[in-house]
Amino acid sequence: MNEFEELRWQAEKLYHQGDLAGAEAGLREYLRLVPDDSGALESLGHVHFEAGDYALALACYTTVVSVLPHKSSAHLFLASTLHRVGHFVEADETLAHAEELLATDGSMPRPEDAANLRAEIIYERALLWKSMHRDEDAMKELFRALAIEEGHPRFELTMAEWQLVSGHRSEAAAILARLVEPDCGTYWRPMAQELVARYALEL
Repeated sequence: MNEFEELRWQAEKLYHQGDLAGAEAGLREYLRLVPDDSGALESLGHVHFEAGDYALALACYTTVVSVLPHKSSAHLFLASTLHRVGHFVEADETLAHAEELLATDGSMPRPEDAANLRAEIIYERALLWKSMHRDEDAMKELFRALAIEEGHPRFELTMAEWQLVSGHRSEAAAILARLVEPDCGTYWRPMAQELVARYALEL
């Protein structure tokens, strides 16, 4: 690993540790030295997205898509950001293109990787359509995502919350009962427990 690669590795490590400011500084310095690294630019987009700096994330992802137009995940990241800034129609079109690209995206040699990304695209479309008040269509897409990634905790947590909002408490309780189990992990359990408490559910 040379000094440039070390700089990027350290920045990526800071990102995964939650130090967004440190990650941004490291990635910006790396990109000053290696300006053509689209992977690092995509990582910088992730940092901005996590920080809520969607305009900056949008700039990063737009550039990555222009350099790697056949990379499905890059279109997914762009669509997610377009959704957050309220460009719903463009986000919907970008998600459709991202799903179309899965058939020819050479960056995912394993079929399971393509399937996982397809589920993420469908899940993002469900969130988008919910924002567009297409509630029935959004729920159908969420079921599609769960059919691919059965038991995915983020998808299930969203499903439980939507079920609660629509008054389907027993369906939501069944999902949340699984998510509060110790083997679900420390990341998702508190979110599930918060929903249980907020809606005064008895599991």
